Amino acid sequence: MFERRNASLHLTKRGELLLRHAEQFVHLAELVDRDVTDPQGAEGHLQLGVSETIAQCWLPELIKKLSHIYPNLAVEINVDIFTVLREALLNQKIDLAILLGPILEFSVDNIKLPAFELAWYIGSVHGDPNGTFPKLPVATFARNT
Repeated sequence: MFERRNASLHLTKRGELLLRHAEQFVHLAELVDRDVTDPQGAEGHLQLGVSETIAQCWLPELIKKLSHIYPNLAVEINVDIFTVLREALLNQKIDLAILLGPILEFSVDNIKLPAFELAWYIGSVHGDPNGTFPKLPVATFARNT
């Protein structure tokens, strides 16, 4: 690859060929970074399914960050119950589902997200000094959701 001439090193013909190939690899890697892996170049349409709890909690912040990182990505959000979103994901009507539990299906990759604490709240006019809830109707999600 190198030959010594007059106390200096010079590339041989094979060394020059290797250098040209290496330069092409560097150029190709730059093109891949620019055209494929750069988030600014990501474009398309993401069909996202989320439960109502997620839509009301941290989804707006996620969408804000997504649009900042991927400005050319269009996100369509479907808010529904677990069973409907599960079917949509299995039938490839949505690309990604963010739910409050796993989908136990071999064709689905489940990724556990950090826990999100939920709590019950009651106005102080209804509260009991002992911290117990009075018998009041509770609005919540339907069973099996």
